Order: sequence, then structure tokens, then C-alpha cells
Amino acid sequence: MSDKFTLDVGQANELKLAFRRCGWINADVKKITKGDMLVKILLFVRGDARIISGYFIDGDADPSIPEGICDQYTIKEHIKTGLFKWNPTKIRLHASKYKLGGYEDFTGKKHLKEIRGLPDVAANANLLDWLLAHKELIPNDWSRVYFWGTILRNRDGWLGVRYLKRDFPDAVPYCSIDWLVDDPDRYTFKGQGDAAIFCK
Repeated sequence: MSDKFTLDVGQANELKLAFRRCGWINADVKKITKGDMLVKILLFVRGDARIISGYFIDGDADPSIPEGICDQYTIKEHIKTGLFKWNPTKIRLHASKYKLGGYEDFTGKKHLKEIRGLPDVAANANLLDWLLAHKELIPNDWSRVYFWGTILRNRDGWLGVRYLKRDFPDAVPYCSIDWLVDDPDRYTFKGQGDAAIFCK
């Protein structure tokens, strides 16, 4: 049997009836014949793609490394969080007990240990990257938020965590890194923000 596509009168009639039954008009049929639209439909028909609505983030994908410094960083740890739909009510901001207890106790390694001990999972850098691509969806009260689900390592072996920063209300958000180094003569962790945590 040949794999070459043919469309006989019977199949054409089946398509016509199906289009009518599902509310299609001639303009819709015209649209799917342009470009690669039929390729996308074929992927769905064959089970190689699915249709989803809303804003979805792939928390299982490999995280990106900040552009321009790729030769310095590697991924030390990345906690996968699955495919999830963006909903700010499903993310809570966790204020560290070290932050609340005073700056002298607020070291990065202690903070990381605290986050890992929480019953809920910390959001990873995939959410951060997605938010930076959709800045209009970032909640206004997110001025400094850490994404502890992804930990970086630099060439010197220091561990770091990426965070979203907004310098003042209505400012354009951007990302930076805090290093989890306890040496006061170096880049001591100064994270005065909160951790993005998934709500149960």
C-alpha cells in the first residue's frame, strides 16, 4: 500500500461533513492550508503533540545559565517541578527565619538548608526565566525573590542562587546571583529577599 496521500470523493465528503459539524467556515479551512499549519495539526492527530491553554512552564527542562557568563557557571543542582500552569496564588513567598532573626545569622548555606527542610518545594530557575520573558505577569510585590530549586557552581567551586530583582516599584525586573559564601572578606550572601515556594 502506497503512503502517498490521495483524497477521493468519499474522504472529501467526510471532511466536509466533519467541518460543518464542528462549526468550521471556509475561511478556517483556508487558514489551515497556509504555511506549516497542517504539520502542527498532524502532530496532534498522531499523538506527538497536545493542545494546552494558558501559561505553562516546564519545570523539568534543563535550566538556562545566565547569558554572557556561560564559561563560569555549571548547574550543581536542579530540582524538577514538572509541567505547571502559571498561577501566582499557587506560589508563596517564604521569609527565612535567618532573615527575620538578624543579618549576622543570615548566611547562604544556612538559608539553603532551611529551604531544603521545608515541606513544600522551592521553585527553580525555569520559573525565573519564564517570568523574565513575561515581565507583565510578575506580581508587583515581588521585589527580590530567590529561586532555590536551582543551584549554580562557578569555576572556583562557589555555590550561587539566582534571584529576581526589582529596584523600585514599576521598575523593570531583572535577575542576578547571590553567592552562598560565608567568608566576610569575599561575597558574603546578602539575600534580603524571600524564596518562591510552591503551595500545596
